[in-house]
Amino acid sequence: MLRRAIDEKPDLGFTLTKRRSRRHKAKKISDADYADDLALLSDYLKDAETTLHNVEHLAKVIGLYVNPTKTKFICLNQNTSGGINSLNGECINQVDDFNYLGSLVASTEHDVNDRLAKAWAALNEMNNIWKSNLPDQLKRNFFRATVESVLVYGSISWTLTSALEKKIDGAFTRMLRAALNKSWTDHLTNVELYGNIPRVTTTIREQRLRFAGHCWRSKNEICSEVLLWEPLHGRRSCGRPKKTYIDQLIADTEYNKEDLTNAMNDRDGWRECVIASRASSAW
Repeated sequence: MLRRAIDEKPDLGFTLTKRRSRRHKAKKISDADYADDLALLSDYLKDAETTLHNVEHLAKVIGLYVNPTKTKFICLNQNTSGGINSLNGECINQVDDFNYLGSLVASTEHDVNDRLAKAWAALNEMNNIWKSNLPDQLKRNFFRATVESVLVYGSISWTLTSALEKKIDGAFTRMLRAALNKSWTDHLTNVELYGNIPRVTTTIREQRLRFAGHCWRSKNEICSEVLLWEPLHGRRSCGRPKKTYIDQLIADTEYNKEDLTNAMNDRDGWRECVIASRASSAW
């Protein structure tokens, strides 16, 4: 169904590189999907509506139904007058942000705040464990398996400013203190409090670098094409440019973009780079 609805109509997708000649055609991406989560991508609002209608029509042929009330669209740098309607004429709701695979997609800051709230909720649900007489090391292990895993979910795609890193590390320290049932008046040092747990931003950086290297070497997958993609057409909006994923990887490794690609091609060398980034952030 997706092959007929999307792959056979590639001109309706989002442009990665513009057409240069008959031999060098435009490169576009039309969809990002995993299991039953489907995100359709287009350059223009009208093309997005056409793609949605194609999907709805061919889904109906094989007995599937696209629910318009559960379908949302987000638009960047476009005139949204008229909006998008489903094949049956129902209006698709426009949003400023939405969840895709458990993460908010509009900005890292929104997703960080959402993850912190969920991590605090997970922590508070297990107060009986934190207030028990279990050994501190066992509590730390349990904390990492539950609360930390909630906090860092989806963090491989984050681009973090210094302010966001301080915010995440500070919240993680307060969570760990609550998990170990330690008050700030106990005046524990970070070494005593954390034990064998690294900074959470160190864990995030390590996971991000591993993920980036894996994506870059997966040449048959779309993630390899978009990992270091930068737009070469159009105009940037006014104001200070935001930190991109490429900027984040360069900051993590201190490589320039050319050295970054060479390093990620070398699996063993990239593994050493990840280990070095962990060692450089030790308490």
